[in-house]
Amino acid sequence: MARINREEFLHCLESVQAGLSPKNIVEQSSCFVFRRGQVVTYNDEVSCKMPSGLERECLGAVEGSPLVETLQKLVEEDIDVEFTDAEMLLVGKHRRAGIRMEKEIALPISLGEKPNVWKPLPPEFGEAVNTVQFCASANQMFQQITCVHIHPDWVEALDNTQFCRWPLRTGVEEPMLVRSQSIKAMCHLGMTEFGETPSW
Repeated sequence: MARINREEFLHCLESVQAGLSPKNIVEQSSCFVFRRGQVVTYNDEVSCKMPSGLERECLGAVEGSPLVETLQKLVEEDIDVEFTDAEMLLVGKHRRAGIRMEKEIALPISLGEKPNVWKPLPPEFGEAVNTVQFCASANQMFQQITCVHIHPDWVEALDNTQFCRWPLRTGVEEPMLVRSQSIKAMCHLGMTEFGETPSW
């Protein structure tokens, strides 16, 4: 059992929600996966990981929406978190809640390649991407226009009706396309560095 600040734990989960998928595209992609003191999410496009504040022994995959909703309903400042074979238990002074959990982790956590070099992101990168992504198309028939184009000298997006470009020295070596739906989730997380690999 681990005692944790409820608000800090909720903030931690909200920080990795960009990697959740309500459609379960990948097995357990709708879950927060707790493993080795970290919480991980992955939905086949976005992978998020950060320290969970829980002990390394806390292990399992818990459905995202029920866990966040339950934490939001609790009023205690600190709660106890316990993992059983089938549930994650949240225990406060006046309330106790259990959320179904899978002990066996099927989410392919180790898919993400680790970059050799991390570079600083320009401070206005999040604002730039958030502004241009509104011009990307939602029409999946035309894959390229559903993306934000990140170029060494700008970020831009278009949907064949509108176009937006933000001049910015991004620091990327080669131009790349990133799906708008994936990158927009990252805009408000306060990222300060980036790394490039062949597929990430």
